[in-house]
Amino acid sequence: AATFRATAGTTYHVLLGQQFNQGDLTVAFGTVPPAPNDDFADGVPVSVPGRYSGDLTVASAEPGEVRPSCDPAAERSVWFRFTPDRTRPVSVQALAGWGPGITVYRGTSPAALSEVDCVASGDRRPAVFAGVAGETYQIRVADDADAASLYDIELAAAPPLSPWIGTYPDTPTVYDEVTVTPYTGDPLRRDFVSGEVRFGDGASAPITGAPIKHRYAADGEYRVEVTGSTADGRTGTAAGTLKVETHDVALSDFVVPAKARVDETKQIKVSVSNARYDETVTVTLYRLSEQGYYQQVGQAEQWVPAQAGRKVVFPFAYTYTAADAAAGKTSFKVVASIDAPYPGDARPADNELLGTTAVRAG
Repeated sequence: AATFRATAGTTYHVLLGQQFNQGDLTVAFGTVPPAPNDDFADGVPVSVPGRYSGDLTVASAEPGEVRPSCDPAAERSVWFRFTPDRTRPVSVQALAGWGPGITVYRGTSPAALSEVDCVASGDRRPAVFAGVAGETYQIRVADDADAASLYDIELAAAPPLSPWIGTYPDTPTVYDEVTVTPYTGDPLRRDFVSGEVRFGDGASAPITGAPIKHRYAADGEYRVEVTGSTADGRTGTAAGTLKVETHDVALSDFVVPAKARVDETKQIKVSVSNARYDETVTVTLYRLSEQGYYQQVGQAEQWVPAQAGRKVVFPFAYTYTAADAAAGKTSFKVVASIDAPYPGDARPADNELLGTTAVRAG
């Protein structure tokens, strides 16, 4: 059967069809009573837990009826009335299909309603609110004229939160700005709207919905904690350990000969400094080829202990060629890398240096 709202004085044309020739069709028209809770005054009392169903195609909006902030086009509406017997968070969820819009109001008269929560049609999330014992709440279930259909909603006590903390990067250094994201772990998919994140180094930041960022001044293991609340009043806490570890060596010197001749072998000296952790350092020497790319011409590995002010020298030797003389110079690049946990060297920009030697034939 098909249901539609007929307006007085309007002519309607009904098209009938069938997939296969199955004989004559019989059509009957009749009036359908409106939904029993179509009007605000006829709101159906509900309780928790509870499940309620109906048909929005036979529902309508009353003159001057309040429209939800998140779904103003949802005009086919029915009403339910809920007065909690105890204070607790409550959810109202559409159980199947597209899902109508659900709006919860506080108040007892159409002229004095205060919107508590609003979920648009098709959102598929439940409306959630802090039900206070003895207060009256009006629940409006609605959809627009094109999408109105059968509905099935369920009222239930909202589940507790299971918060957890996300960090990026998850292996930060003292040079990183860490983004800390508190998650509610809510089956109803509601975010924290207030609370606090404590970074474990004495600093903290409020939960406002904006990204939470923090930079640690020293390496170490920090206990990061979050305490937060959702808009419906549920609260939760979580904690985790964040390890800050900074590996950082630097090329402090790159000494190449100022000039050389073809077939002459000269020394090249590379110095590495390291003030944080003992590291195994690999230094690679490259020469800029005639084709415009760097080709490796030497590599050395050494153990470089952490000691401020100390430099470890990596010696290299290079024999200059006729191709160097033809170019008039040899362009070198030296790169240092370390065998360290991800993400490796915290400041790779100081692990690369360039040098040039002027070269002539004889």
